Amino acid sequence: MRSINEPSAAWEVYKARRATRARHRRQRAATCRAVVTILSAAAKTTVVLAALYAVAYIAAAI
Repeated sequence: MRSINEPSAAWEVYKARRATRARHRRQRAATCRAVVTILSAAAKTTVVLAALYAVAYIAAAI
């Protein structure tokens, strides 16, 4: 971390912090998208398995 003495140093520190915040925001967004994708895939898999179970149950009952 640089000391903030002259205006140019303050500007550089500000730009670095802003870039870091933006990078973290993008990483957080990517993580959220990945989690949603995984949950969506899990939900679809659950629906498919439930449907197969129901079909097997009905077939066994007949």
